[in-house]
Amino acid sequence: MIKKIALSLMLLGSAVAYANGGSYSSLQLVQNTVSAIPSCLKYRPEGLCFWLQCSWYGCWVNTTMKVSEYLPDTTVSVFNDADSDPWDVPHMVVDPIANKAAEAQVSLITPDGYGFGNASDQTGGRHTEDDRLKEVDALGNPVAQMFQPPMFIPPVTQPYMPYYQSMLDVAAWRSSLTEMFYPGTLIPGVHDVGQFPYNVWGSLYPRDGFVNSSNDAKGAAVVAQRAASIFTQGGQPHVYYPEPNSCGQACQVYAAQENDDSTVEWQMDYPIADNSCQIFGTNDLTQLKPWGADAADKGDGNYVWTMWHHYEGCIQGDGSFLGST
Repeated sequence: MIKKIALSLMLLGSAVAYANGGSYSSLQLVQNTVSAIPSCLKYRPEGLCFWLQCSWYGCWVNTTMKVSEYLPDTTVSVFNDADSDPWDVPHMVVDPIANKAAEAQVSLITPDGYGFGNASDQTGGRHTEDDRLKEVDALGNPVAQMFQPPMFIPPVTQPYMPYYQSMLDVAAWRSSLTEMFYPGTLIPGVHDVGQFPYNVWGSLYPRDGFVNSSNDAKGAAVVAQRAASIFTQGGQPHVYYPEPNSCGQACQVYAAQENDDSTVEWQMDYPIADNSCQIFGTNDLTQLKPWGADAADKGDGNYVWTMWHHYEGCIQGDGSFLGST
């Protein structure tokens, strides 16, 4: 499996070099994700699981491990323009197609065109300098495939599979109409990223691409959290491919929740490569430099994070599940 991943990355690297694609390569992503395993995996055996298997000559009980783990199953890039995703794979492979689809959708709604960047730059948009419009790509991270039975619950995602692209969800991503009556949209302090009222990075709802923040990195983090809230659940009023929510008969994959490190944690890959994980919404009021200030200076409004996703329960075994200890 690792050899296949390495070969794929070599081919992708060659293609990117030829196409002069995104500035953050998949090889860098793999290296950075692997560097965070000691800090972010949080692997913990929790017991044993029992499975009854039968055949024509009798029945027997198989055992597997019950574990808790965080897997880097998805990488989320947040960026300003259709051609500015810093991660090379979506930049080169999926964004050109998604952008054409977005332009076609918008042309049916308005003649004003499909703009990008700060909201104040959009025709008919809001007009304050802190209003920002971000796009999102969420694809499976190939490193997650390293974690397989019998020691690990395997990932539910596939390498480079697009689970959310905001440019394909343009109608909902460019308006709050699909979620305008959600409590989190109407009531301040409900589902904020950060602690209401003194340390709010932004509201989770409505889950669109507009965010008001004087700190570009914090605003981008809120947008990444919104996207994760969409693609880790089914039945959301958006255009996306949901990540499977089942990792086995007796296993749970947690939907992303804001301010909750028991569901997902985040590792910054670009523009600053971090080898640790955290949740968005950290209280930085006592710090001399605001959270993400360096990244905001270096990234030109473009970011990449790997989402470490919490899995918990039994590693799937052969037969019928009997129970666990």
